[in-house]
Amino acid sequence: NDYSQNVLSSVYGYIQDHRDFNSYISSQLIVHSAQYVGLLAYSAQNELLNTASINGQAVFSNIYVEGVLNSTSSSNTVVTSDSQCAVRDEDEEALDVVNNNGQKCVVKLSSYKAAGTANAQVDVSYNKLNASVPFRIWYPSTLRVHVVDDVLNSIEMKP
Repeated sequence: NDYSQNVLSSVYGYIQDHRDFNSYISSQLIVHSAQYVGLLAYSAQNELLNTASINGQAVFSNIYVEGVLNSTSSSNTVVTSDSQCAVRDEDEEALDVVNNNGQKCVVKLSSYKAAGTANAQVDVSYNKLNASVPFRIWYPSTLRVHVVDDVLNSIEMKP
C-alpha cells in the first residue's frame, strides 16, 4: 500500500480488528522463513538401452534435484550436489548410481549389468525430504548380425 508504515520486521505479528467498538484479536498473521517442503527429482532421459553389453561403453543419465520452497515468491533451488541417490535393491542387476565428472546422482549402465527392467527406481534424499526417479532399462537379450557381403577387399589408392 502507498501509505503503509513499517513498524516492525522479522517478528510474529497479529491483526487486531475493531468491530462494534470492541477490540479483540480476530485473526493472526504469522510470517515464516522460506523452507524446503519438497523435492523435484528428474532425469532428461528415463528410458535407456544398455548398449554397453554390445560395445563396452557405459551409458550415463544425470539425475537433477531441486528443492521446492514454501514461498511462492521463491523459485526452486538446485540441490543436486548435496543430495544422496541410491538404487533400490531389486534394481541393482540393471543399473548403478555413481559420481561422474563431478556430477552426483548419475545413473550408469555397464557391461557388468545383465538385466533390464520396466520400472527401476532411484531414491533421492535431501534434508529429510525424499523423492524417486523412475527408469526403464532395455537390455539386449539376443543380438544377430547379418552380413550381405562377406568378402573383404583391399582398397587401392590411385596416384
